Order: sequence, then structure tokens, then C-alpha cells
Amino acid sequence: MDSYLAAGNLIQARLADKLTSVPPLNIRQSISLEWVVANALDPSVNIIYHDDKVEVDEAGNNQRGKTQTVYQVWLILVTVQNSSDAGVAAEADAGVILSEVIAALQGYEIRKQLNPLHRIPCPYRKTEKDGYVHLPLMYATKIITTGVS
Repeated sequence: MDSYLAAGNLIQARLADKLTSVPPLNIRQSISLEWVVANALDPSVNIIYHDDKVEVDEAGNNQRGKTQTVYQVWLILVTVQNSSDAGVAAEADAGVILSEVIAALQGYEIRKQLNPLHRIPCPYRKTEKDGYVHLPLMYATKIITTGVS
């Protein structure tokens, strides 16, 4: 694998190819949820590397050797501008985008070294700030990392 975070570029390309309700230039990788909120763009889909978790067995042991399995976690944040009707129209617009994102990513095999994406529970909730509503989805993929013996 050329980059440990290569999934971000591949997720971005997949969404740019599949989404019809968001301009491709508004599908972007971002450094953090806070950055997206401070630099909101309407409409946009923001791809944020969130975390990784080393796979462990039931006893809590991880693989100790050349090969290790890791779950990469990606936050997908859909942002739309709120409107004067208490955000009802914005949520309706966001609902369409969320449906497109789910259809594009659920089960998508990013590449051979990465297992298909699957949704996982998201610790974030919908937020509203400065006239924008931000709705989160969280996806994970299993990646196998290898080192030297």
C-alpha cells in the first residue's frame, strides 16, 4: 500500500463518481470535524480520517508479528446550508445526499488490500452552526498492514 491513508482518496473518488446532488468539487477530504464546521460549504460531503483500531482476539491479544489487522474509521460529514424554515428544507436536501452516500459506500470494496466499507455507530450527532447543518455517518474498513521480519 502506497499510503496508510489511501482510502481517503479512494472514498472521495467513489463519491465524486456516484453522487448527483453534490458538485464533485464539494466532495472533499478534511482534517477534522471542527475544520469542516469552521469552513462550511453548501452542499458538501467531507471525508475525515477519524481513527484506527488494532484487531484483537477475545482475550484482548493482538497479532504480534509482521502482519497485523487494523480497522480504519472514516467520518463522512454531509453539510448543507440551513434555511429560514427552521432547517426543514436543509434536512430534506441532506436526506437525499445521505441516501446517495450510503448507496455509494455501503459494501464498497475500496481496493484489494481493504475490506468493503461498512457503517459503524457514530459518536457524533447532527450539529447546526452559523446557518449550516452537519450530519455525520461513520464507516470502517479492515486493512492488513505488514512490516519486515
